[in-house]
Amino acid sequence: MKILILGGMGFLGPHFVELATARQHTVTLFNRTWVSQEFLLANGVSPWTELPLWVADDPEHAGFSRVSNARAVSIGLYCRPFADTAGDTLNWARTVADSHKWGAGLDAEKEKRLLAAWKQRQSWPASAPAAR
Repeated sequence: MKILILGGMGFLGPHFVELATARQHTVTLFNRTWVSQEFLLANGVSPWTELPLWVADDPEHAGFSRVSNARAVSIGLYCRPFADTAGDTLNWARTVADSHKWGAGLDAEKEKRLLAAWKQRQSWPASAPAAR
């Protein structure tokens, strides 16, 4: 069985990895690294296209994604359940050729370079920013 472990370097992650590998499962770890906006911009990361759903916190983007949909909902807007959207998207993605070049997201090599540069300048692990 293939298993994805979120936060595999955290408190419980190593124990889950050990148990899964002992049972002959294939394990993939997913760990987040918080990086400052200043670092991203200074290193030429394009908001929204290279890091989808991220826009710079600056006057140009003030209020981005902070618009209420309450009025639209009150007159009938219906949002599909997230599980339906995620499932349909995954099913569609499975039909795309392996050679397809996706138009959004960081190139894997650029991501590796950025993470290495961030780790060199920060104490590791970097802590998450305070909630607003």
